[in-house]
Amino acid sequence: MTIFIVPNLLKEHAADCTCQVANILRDCGCTALLPQELEPEFPGVSAIFGPSAELMHQCDMVLAIGGDGSIIHAAMLTLPASKPVLGINVGRFGFLAQLESSELHRLPEILSGSYQVEQRMLLKAEVTGPNRPAEQYYALNDVVISRPTLAKIVDIDISCNGKTVISYRADGVIFYTPTGSTAYALSAGGAIIDPVLDSISMTPICPHSLFDRSILFAPDKRITAQSRQVNNEAEIHVAVDGENVAVLKTEDRLVITGGDVDVPFVSLPDKDFYEILNQKLMFRG
Repeated sequence: MTIFIVPNLLKEHAADCTCQVANILRDCGCTALLPQELEPEFPGVSAIFGPSAELMHQCDMVLAIGGDGSIIHAAMLTLPASKPVLGINVGRFGFLAQLESSELHRLPEILSGSYQVEQRMLLKAEVTGPNRPAEQYYALNDVVISRPTLAKIVDIDISCNGKTVISYRADGVIFYTPTGSTAYALSAGGAIIDPVLDSISMTPICPHSLFDRSILFAPDKRITAQSRQVNNEAEIHVAVDGENVAVLKTEDRLVITGGDVDVPFVSLPDKDFYEILNQKLMFRG
């Protein structure tokens, strides 16, 4: 078995964890792959170094070492090759991780095939406008629209398949996948959704309204968000999985649909969604 290791070396203990993983892979008769640019960081490690794009196609599984952001980054890298992703948490939260760094002893059982693969849906976000080319982005967690400065309300019209749904005055709006329901949307009061379901959810951020309920859409719906303001204050930032990618101006539109590809995640039989939910959310102090 060939494993592509994608570590986030900005995380404390990520380098040590990477070395331990490479040693375990060697002892199990597996081949470890690492990005070429990390070769100076791991002298003497039993691994093959090369360009990430090539290694992604050569591997059987991607092993992401870091926090949730690191796992999302690795998952998006796999899109062209559609390889299953296993997350090892060395961050603070690591909701997407199936293993903690203290559980590396379980790697041999995973390498022997004792795991399942869950397909996680993506969102596709398209920014369009009369004076700009269309831009497309994919999100594993969420797409957020908000003002660039604090304490500034946005006025947003939301429609679904061309029919008006609601108009918000709020700090912003979150569109999210079931995987993203335990991320930013959770803090905004959104519903927790089993990640194996397919749905598009929407939750306003601090709405200036008596109506603040989340809305769930079928994955084949086309949801459009457009600013109602008509001056320079209309600029709205679009963030995809926490990264600012675009600015919406008057007459621009953000169109959200279900992605046309999924991301396969490695799942352990004794660590399903509800097990992790209890461990990492229900009993956090």
